[in-house]
Amino acid sequence: MRRALAAVGLSALCLALALRVGAADTPPPDEATRAAMHEIFGALSEILPRCLSNERFQAPADHDAVQAALAKLAADADQLASHLATGPDEMKYRGEALARDARRAQARFASGHPVDARFTALQLTEACVGCHSRLPSEKTTPFAATLTQKLDPSALTPSERARLQVATRQFDAALDGYEALLTSPPPEAGEAVRMADLTEYLIVALRVKRDPDRAAKLLAKLEARPETVADLRRLIGPWRATLAREGKLVREPPSLATARRLVAAGKSARDYAWSRAGLIDDLLASSVLHRFLEQEKLSAADRAEAYYLVGLTDSQVRSSPWLSDGAWYLEAAIHTQPHSAVALRAFGAYEDMTLLEWTGSAGTQLPDDVVSDLDRLRALAESKAN
Repeated sequence: MRRALAAVGLSALCLALALRVGAADTPPPDEATRAAMHEIFGALSEILPRCLSNERFQAPADHDAVQAALAKLAADADQLASHLATGPDEMKYRGEALARDARRAQARFASGHPVDARFTALQLTEACVGCHSRLPSEKTTPFAATLTQKLDPSALTPSERARLQVATRQFDAALDGYEALLTSPPPEAGEAVRMADLTEYLIVALRVKRDPDRAAKLLAKLEARPETVADLRRLIGPWRATLAREGKLVREPPSLATARRLVAAGKSARDYAWSRAGLIDDLLASSVLHRFLEQEKLSAADRAEAYYLVGLTDSQVRSSPWLSDGAWYLEAAIHTQPHSAVALRAFGAYEDMTLLEWTGSAGTQLPDDVVSDLDRLRALAESKAN
């Protein structure tokens, strides 16, 4: 969770932007929605500088200002969610998730639990990056330049800067930044290539830009470098083979059958739960699924299964289960076809991810609102006869 504190400000802005321009053909927001987004941005401009410093975030002198900014953020997120409630289901669910997590961050901070507040905010950041790296799009956002002007570049590492560029849809700059980072001389201490950075690069290269050749060239360069650790080199060979064989799928018409095959291939490549062996299969499946979900005339059953599968792939693709957008997609599967077999499978995966997320070294006690969420989703997933 290094520098996760910066997420408190950045996260909700990014997710708000995702709600606006998550897909290439998303219609422009109405005036009320646009106004709500600008209110969120105003709150963030107050809190973001404090979030870049752990000392400032928890400084007694700044406590009231941070609390007020988080309260405004929660209120603005509620307002945005209400505007999105009558729109497309995906936007509605994302609005609900934004509002729920913004309220959680506010409540955690107000009750004297800043670590929990930052953790919740980190989830929002990952949701924002996850949404913005779903699909190809040439759209940019004026928020990107404004946000960048408010930040001190020296406060961000190259990795953080690249993730900010993804979140604000500066994809070409993000790819350039990741390539420079991944091929730069290794640090005196630490990994020559961080898996999290390589994963985010591959997400943008394959899912957003749909450029398997560019991804393959970087992987070949990394495989040839003596600094690349043996464990990663052993993964790169099969990844490149998968790209050569299946990379064309990122430009072909999507289908559930293709996605199922790729998900199964990724699963069979892994010999333990969070192995990276099936990463390319999962990324290609994710590309297929996101494009499949862009189709308007889908049955509830097909849409729910697609949400379920993309939830599974995203939880595998990201660097850890709690840094993914997977839980959101699993929840969407439950909402799309409640009281069904796919909803029950989605809830099982969602529950496992939630327990792993909250019950690690911190113990086994789930916060009351998390328990309530699980109860709510369980009731939607289980058969009405239960």
